[in-house]
Amino acid sequence: MIYKEVTKCNLDSKELFSQRDEDGYIVLDGKLPEFTPNSREKVGNENRIKNWIETKDGKQFLIKSNAKLDGEENYMEYAELICMKIAEKMGLEYAKYDIIKYNGEKGIITENMLNKDEYMFTLEDFISSSQENPDSPDIIDYIDTVNQLGKKLKEYNYSNKDSKKIIKEFNKRVIFDSIVGATDRHAENISFIGNVKNSKDIRLSPIYDTENSLLLENNVELVTSLAFDKKRCSTAALSTYPKLAIVPNKDADPTDITRATFEFSTMSLDEDDYELEDFAAEQLESLDMDDIFDRVENQINSIIPIQVKNVAKICVNQRIKDLSKMLDGRAEVDYDREYMNGIRDKISQRRENMARKEDISN
Repeated sequence: MIYKEVTKCNLDSKELFSQRDEDGYIVLDGKLPEFTPNSREKVGNENRIKNWIETKDGKQFLIKSNAKLDGEENYMEYAELICMKIAEKMGLEYAKYDIIKYNGEKGIITENMLNKDEYMFTLEDFISSSQENPDSPDIIDYIDTVNQLGKKLKEYNYSNKDSKKIIKEFNKRVIFDSIVGATDRHAENISFIGNVKNSKDIRLSPIYDTENSLLLENNVELVTSLAFDKKRCSTAALSTYPKLAIVPNKDADPTDITRATFEFSTMSLDEDDYELEDFAAEQLESLDMDDIFDRVENQINSIIPIQVKNVAKICVNQRIKDLSKMLDGRAEVDYDREYMNGIRDKISQRRENMARKEDISN
């Protein structure tokens, strides 16, 4: 959180959430005082509501309207809710979101995730810089970022075991982003939580800001057209790639970028350590979007629009299908860079060892 003060609200948190409309949105019209410039979150798009409030019972909430490309409506609020439920199903911590309407704007509300004596800082703040990939300037280099994170944790005197634990959790989130098609997980959308009483005690914050995912950041007209054209929607689902990524070669297409990033995020160079591969395989096999939609609808006590369901389901299922091919070796990515090939050779050898052990056990 980066703001100077909050806007005080004369309601308690229960009253704030007391009224939903027929579509499941919490109605905030008439409930909030005028926002002050100092209550605005300083990070992010300035052309949207993004302010902090505090209720009478001392709870703080961020009110955020959807970002609009060229002023057009989208379904970002549903993307955040659906991704929250997917993350929860995957066993990942995620900020608690709900959908709102305020002064004619759709958006989300989320409670401050910090406990007393805690503070938040971004990955960008922690590692000081995020190197762009020279083959694709809009991408932050995944390998460089993970290497910098490891070095910084070492500076904080984290043991090798504890550092690996944090980096594994980091990689699980990269796997999550690969599944939902998140495209904006830049270094300010990844944060850590520290404790003012112990500056060396840090952990990854819950996941937040996954609104650019599931193809739902597109305008309502495009989402509606994709919803009833499965082939076109499936193609679109593979046309996006993560912001934090590996570019295997200068001619890589979005599918190769996603596959390469996913492949590296599932792997550890430690012998006999298959936790990330097992985690990824389990998610790809078990994720049921109908169950996810039920969880969202139970929360908002309303039905998700059919176009949102169709697009989100096609998007996730198509990406799962493609990532599954990558995980079990039915798909390949051509890496040109020598240092990547060296890592990949070690990974391939480890996979062969794993397969050999499975053959012996069977």
